[in-house]
Amino acid sequence: MPTSMPAERSSDSGDSATLDENAGECSSHSGHAAAFNENAGECSSHSGHAAAFNENAGECSSHSSHAAAFNGDARECSSNSSHAAAFYGDARERSPHSDAGHAAAFNGDAGECSSNSSHSATFYGDAHERSSNAGNAAALYDDAHERSSNAGNAAALYDDAHERSSNAGNAAALYDDARDR
Repeated sequence: MPTSMPAERSSDSGDSATLDENAGECSSHSGHAAAFNENAGECSSHSGHAAAFNENAGECSSHSSHAAAFNGDARECSSNSSHAAAFYGDARERSPHSDAGHAAAFNGDAGECSSNSSHSATFYGDAHERSSNAGNAAALYDDAHERSSNAGNAAALYDDAHERSSNAGNAAALYDDARDR
């Protein structure tokens, strides 16, 4: 992956990432791809090993296997796929409802967050450090100073950052609001 990305980049091939910053919609339909939509209303991904991200949006849903549906600062976030995690940012409670191995449900300043799948994602909101070493995981840090991801098929998302780099297999790393990675 390159160390910097243009405002918009799309790819329909495997091991690729579709990035759309500050856009209304961003979707990815390819394998091992990640669809990112920051400050947008909707973001959906329907591909395997894909992640759909929607920050500061109303809804974000993912229906693919090994996928994660994220909604930071939003009211609803649902995931209906296996190996998926649904996360809420900016609420009052954090509760893990994980019934599968290697799964974590994180809610940084959120009202509810539940994960019922294995190989799911670990999220920290407003944290200083975080590392993810799990397979098929997505690591998300909002307003954090450092982050590292060593997991395969992972997507690393950083809000407002000065650098962007990805060293994980089949991963897309996006930095917003961060200083280093």
